[in-house]
Amino acid sequence: MSRAKRERGGWSSFLDELREAYRAGGAPAVARVWSAGRRARRVGLMVRGIELFYPVGGVLSIAAELDGRIREDGFSNASRWVLDRWAPGWKAVIPPETAEVLSSAPVLIYGNHPSNLITLFLIAATVPRPDLKVVSTAFLKRFLPSYSPYSLSVVLPAGTLAKDLRRGGLPHALVMALLRSLEPSIPREEVKETNRRAIGMAAQHLRSGGAVVIAPGGGNRRHEEWHPGIGRILHSLSRQPGPVAEHLVPYHDDNSSDARIRVSLAHGPLARLRRGFYRRPVTIRYGPPTLRAELEPLPTEARDIACLLQDRYEDLFRRPRG
Repeated sequence: MSRAKRERGGWSSFLDELREAYRAGGAPAVARVWSAGRRARRVGLMVRGIELFYPVGGVLSIAAELDGRIREDGFSNASRWVLDRWAPGWKAVIPPETAEVLSSAPVLIYGNHPSNLITLFLIAATVPRPDLKVVSTAFLKRFLPSYSPYSLSVVLPAGTLAKDLRRGGLPHALVMALLRSLEPSIPREEVKETNRRAIGMAAQHLRSGGAVVIAPGGGNRRHEEWHPGIGRILHSLSRQPGPVAEHLVPYHDDNSSDARIRVSLAHGPLARLRRGFYRRPVTIRYGPPTLRAELEPLPTEARDIACLLQDRYEDLFRRPRG
């Protein structure tokens, strides 16, 4: 889309241009369009106004560089870069028996992701395996094209304004609304098939000796009920196990939040003051490994299996439900 057309069409045309860039090249392409939009006559005021609430341009710039680093250096090394740059002093607590399992065994790594911008990279940085795959929203694969080989893509239900406001306030709700406007509409049956395929691929990858990451509670620390996908994976492995025993390893991260990244990207005296609230280091803690076979006999329903794991997880990390 030409600059002249963007100027004539205003915000609606600018969104169309962002969608085209998103489909064509993910974050690197969107970053270029967003940067040009800041200087455009008709949409510049709106773009700069959004930046007052959420540093979209800064996040896009990081994502564009991250995409290149994943392509050149691999997922684990790129994750270490983003953590060293934006969560300096981050730590990992890994018991010796867990480290051994994470290094080479077939392992399902599970927990929540309180931060969309940090948690995934904590795991990738501390599990430097080329066979690491992540059950993650299809958006992430489109947003970071180089991440695609590591993704087992699922389509999640669209969030609501009220839910986004509860989770991260107006800044989070604003950026989520913008991201949803970039996503294509997918028929319901296609969503179900996509999700079934991702869960089946996750189980098969574990049978083949790989490592799979899943966040059955999503981004909520106190989700009422975990999604049953993790239960379906274990049910599949119970019926058809692999040649090498599979393990489960839970993880929990402390002091990570998307707000931490937003504050680090902001400027001015208020931003410097707010950064003082984030002095405690981001830390990922892994729990002890469990052989999948030790959970047998499993409940027959996937949702009940997920509930069993959620109870064990909350007992381990002392996160009461509700």
